[in-house]
Amino acid sequence: MTTVLVARLWGRVGTSKDYEELNACIPSVPITIGRTRSSDEGEVPHLCVGDQDNISRKHAVLYWDEKDRSYKMKCLSKNGFIVDGKTYQKDQVAGLISKSSVRLGCAKFYFLLPNTFKSKSKVQNKGTTLSYAELLEAAFHSGDIPQKGFTQPEVVQWITRRHPYFADETKKNNLIQGIYGALNKSYERIPTQPDEKSRVLKWKKKEEAQAEQPSDATNKKRKL
Repeated sequence: MTTVLVARLWGRVGTSKDYEELNACIPSVPITIGRTRSSDEGEVPHLCVGDQDNISRKHAVLYWDEKDRSYKMKCLSKNGFIVDGKTYQKDQVAGLISKSSVRLGCAKFYFLLPNTFKSKSKVQNKGTTLSYAELLEAAFHSGDIPQKGFTQPEVVQWITRRHPYFADETKKNNLIQGIYGALNKSYERIPTQPDEKSRVLKWKKKEEAQAEQPSDATNKKRKL
């Protein structure tokens, strides 16, 4: 049975230097995702996310699991895929939640459910509604900025290059303030080293910063 769904795949396809934006609406599931341009008659609907060779003709199928009451994606390709940092091989199934990050070959995108992109507190941009925090996450996971230490201007530049909406000076200033607020919530400031020439503030994920800090037990041992 087909379950009606208003979901969106938002991201890009290609390399960091040669890419196309992906902004696709999924009206219902099940639906296959891959390189094929159209569905064969009698099969479930199909969504093309790119024509590169590392994307299989039918790379995955997205569906609703009635038993678990959740969205899932089954791998149909020997090339596998990655969901939220975990690799899945052919015939394996990944669970999806709103904002799950997915990589199929050179296609990188977020799986967004309606409550993700219809909030009044989010930014309307070329038909896609995303919060500053989501734009920040997209930049962070793009591979174009150094994850172990990046600056706010690098993030803003990444976003403005891909979203002409922010070319307006007022909107760009709002973006700068919004990204700064998002950074303070989910990211950690990196102390400037004495030998660094640049004094521009750098950031990294809070989890990474905490993981690198020695535990209290370790600190006690060092004091002894």
